[in-house]
Amino acid sequence: MFKFLILLLIWVSYSHQQSLLDGLIKLIQEGEDQISAEPPDMSASRMLKEYDFIVVGAGTAGCAVANRLSENPNWTVLLVEAGRPENFIMDMPILANYLQFTETNWRYQTEPNGNACLGFDEQRCNWPRGKVVAGYHGKNGYLSVSYAPYRTKIADAIVNASLQYGLPYVDYNGPTQRWCKREFKQSLFASDQQSAKLAFNQVFHDPKSQQVKGIEMVKNGQTYFIKVKKEVISSAGAINSPQLLMLSGVGPKKHLQKLGIPVISNLRVGYNLMDHIGMGGLTFLINETVSLKTERLINNKDLGDYLNNHHGPLSIPGGCEVLVFNDFDHPGDSDGYPDIELLYQGGSIVSDIVLRKDFGITDGIYNKVFKPIENTDSFMVFPILLRPKSRGRLMLKSADYKHKPYIFPNYFADPKDMETIIKGVKLVMEIAAKPALQSLGTRLHNIPIPQCADRGFGSDAYFECMARHFTFTIYHQSGTCKMGPSADKKAVVDSRLRVYGIKGLRVIDASIMPEIPAAHTNSPTFMIAEKGSDMIKEDWGFNTNFV
Repeated sequence: MFKFLILLLIWVSYSHQQSLLDGLIKLIQEGEDQISAEPPDMSASRMLKEYDFIVVGAGTAGCAVANRLSENPNWTVLLVEAGRPENFIMDMPILANYLQFTETNWRYQTEPNGNACLGFDEQRCNWPRGKVVAGYHGKNGYLSVSYAPYRTKIADAIVNASLQYGLPYVDYNGPTQRWCKREFKQSLFASDQQSAKLAFNQVFHDPKSQQVKGIEMVKNGQTYFIKVKKEVISSAGAINSPQLLMLSGVGPKKHLQKLGIPVISNLRVGYNLMDHIGMGGLTFLINETVSLKTERLINNKDLGDYLNNHHGPLSIPGGCEVLVFNDFDHPGDSDGYPDIELLYQGGSIVSDIVLRKDFGITDGIYNKVFKPIENTDSFMVFPILLRPKSRGRLMLKSADYKHKPYIFPNYFADPKDMETIIKGVKLVMEIAAKPALQSLGTRLHNIPIPQCADRGFGSDAYFECMARHFTFTIYHQSGTCKMGPSADKKAVVDSRLRVYGIKGLRVIDASIMPEIPAAHTNSPTFMIAEKGSDMIKEDWGFNTNFV
């Protein structure tokens, strides 16, 4: 990220165009305004000894929950986050991938299992997760949803080729959402709660009443215990919520006992791990110089367009331009239940040196397969599995909260998942053959992954091998604190998101999903947070004023 910024600043310094300098000053001022508008990070001396509600995790769900609970002026709400404040660089969409190399990323990795992620360093997939207070966008409504202000010629060709194939164009803000473009980063304004950035250890309870008493947390190297009057809400996500519960004694009995953790409630915490995954590396070469390449973005026009108007190629979120959803069982039904998502990038792994580091792909594969096309314009497509049948598990590494958990995603354990990925690859090929994309000279990059070359390039067996080597996640981990009835032995929370066997403890985030939705999980997580907040208000006698 800093390399990009240094280049940007040098370019501005040597440029005599005042508009660029004005734009940079404007961007910095906007960033300062956003940071100052966030709930302030509190010193330990300012924190109360007891709160009505403590919300752990200031992400999508946590900020929404804290905001809704703080609508009652008589309640005190503490929002706890392990990360740092947002900075204005996080609001530059094109730099999204660079944030993985900063302290705002937990930097989780999966455990090797010989079935997936084989082409990555140590055969581990990177699972970046945000460690930062969620974004802020103002007081004029809670969430801005808009079309991308810029798209490349490649994106236009993909849209037209998809239409030529027969896929309907559907407004993603409309009642049906089968074909759509990617939304911008979604931020929420969380007002009136207090925020603390720290490391959270565990939740404490009264062993006699099984009532939660508060949380233990570390701030600036010192441990504090904060009491709670009503409830603790874990909104730490599909990795940190189960980790927090298990560290607190809520989880599989044998697993916790093995680590010396006293068992409070024997529940299947950490099971039912789901994710939207797919095949990376599917690259197409084109004849026109229209792809997103870093060296082309550093120019007066594009920098000025973004700095002054927030438009241009720098406004594309992480380079992702087009999403295509398809239901293989009902291909003509625009209101179908999609099996696959095709995620199109306006560039490829060679467009920016940071992308190969994002994926963690080995030098051997990169140098053999992708280095030869570094000077060629290209784009990449990721067929993404939307309804995975495989389930994984998350486990504690130790009883020490500082140790990252073991992550066993169990990708492709069910053979039907791979069958769907292969269908997705074939759909990509059919769309790429349409006139709109052929007008750019689109052709498949055909240097095989060395470990898969003996399968026959382009065969189903080859693409299966490719998917196992270049396994790609879109970071939709969920399901590890499953919601279900008491008769469900895999359930962790009930229909009101209360943890079984514990009073005053709920989980409100993507980890409660019994099944992962066939869609991106951001909006459903907002919905879970809104509904969960309403249920808390109902249970404590506060009018929810349903619309």
